[in-house]
Amino acid sequence: MSNAIPGHFPARPSIVRAGHAAASGTIDPAVARRTANVLCIQLVLVVVTQKLALPISGEIQIAFAMLLQYGVFGVFMLMGVLRVHLIRALMVLAFVSFAMIVHAVYNADAGYSPGSLFLLTLILAMYAFVVPMDEENYDRILRTFQIIAVVASVLVFVNWATQFAGLGMFNLEDFIPDKFQYINYVYMNKLKWNLPWYKPNGVVFLEVSHLSQFIGMALVIELARFRRLKFAALYAVALLSSFGGTGTLLVLASVPFLLVQLPRKYVMAVVLAAPLLLVVAAQIGVLDNFTKRATEFGTQKSSGYNRFVLPAVTSANALERDGFGGMLGSGAGSIPAGDPTKGGVNGFAWSPYAKVIYEYGLFGFLMWLPLTLYAIFNRGIPFIICWIVFLQYNFLNGALNVPLHTVYCYILAAGYVMMPGASIKRSGEPDALAVSGSA
Repeated sequence: MSNAIPGHFPARPSIVRAGHAAASGTIDPAVARRTANVLCIQLVLVVVTQKLALPISGEIQIAFAMLLQYGVFGVFMLMGVLRVHLIRALMVLAFVSFAMIVHAVYNADAGYSPGSLFLLTLILAMYAFVVPMDEENYDRILRTFQIIAVVASVLVFVNWATQFAGLGMFNLEDFIPDKFQYINYVYMNKLKWNLPWYKPNGVVFLEVSHLSQFIGMALVIELARFRRLKFAALYAVALLSSFGGTGTLLVLASVPFLLVQLPRKYVMAVVLAAPLLLVVAAQIGVLDNFTKRATEFGTQKSSGYNRFVLPAVTSANALERDGFGGMLGSGAGSIPAGDPTKGGVNGFAWSPYAKVIYEYGLFGFLMWLPLTLYAIFNRGIPFIICWIVFLQYNFLNGALNVPLHTVYCYILAAGYVMMPGASIKRSGEPDALAVSGSA
């Protein structure tokens, strides 16, 4: 890290080197607050504009989330706080160089998509940049996330209320010009095909799954970080009422880590509340829906099978391809994109690991995975927060070339170098966690 004087950062992005201690003292609170303000505004804008994209040509488009992220990098550069994380930058460069050489030599005649490779490069390059942050202002960013989740939770109930009142459910898609709409997402999803009810979409969210995952992440953050039972209860009820199974899976996958760090009284509160939540879930049909969804894993072409089983099967088959296919992949954009005749569903998006293995091979995967792990599990950020964004990014959505999910990873975990004396202390770690180059 550069030897910057607190409050006086270099005009150009400086280099953050692994193993190099940060400058003595803490970040200037005013600088940290301004940096956090920008990220809070970005978080709000990313959520409310996630259905929007800038059309380029045909079906080629750039999500607003991408434009906002690089716009924020420009703002940080003008503020003098943008820094280049040396090891991450080198890891990105290694992956991109490998992919470009393989595509130029091995996949030159395979009809790969240069646009897909370019988009992935832009997305991964986000991890090369960090900004200095302290614990107080990082908490402000988390609180902004929680406030957005409160609004999203209320909108779940509003969605149901308008349907019960016979007014239908508001769909923002009706007001977005087709060419500016982010494609391949099911904005309106029926609860059951023989019923008139639609699952809540939270107005601005891409799908009910995205809404439930956002609320699920907020519930985990609330229990792990702030522990306000009223907010936790709101998130829990809204999560059940969304009928989105992936958000519930995210919370369940986080329970072992929550139990380790939650005080006993909170564990008891959760245990006592669980039967009540189960009764409510059974009464409103959530439990029945969740049980039926759980049986989908063994049913080909079902949502559960396509989301969790098919990526693993496809990855294994891709690794067994003849010649160098398993090692080098078949080229960017070559994986079947939701073709029902090939085991997918309309608009189905692959889990990131499956897409990387299929298109960039085992060698590409072995460079991509350490990069994402290294960036997301960022020293100084609570493990539980790194865990939930890693789950959401890798297993709950087709997120490899969807900038929104990488932006979540960046804002909640990967985007910082925590300054000494102001970092988030975890059990067994020293107070000064200024070394940014460790995962």
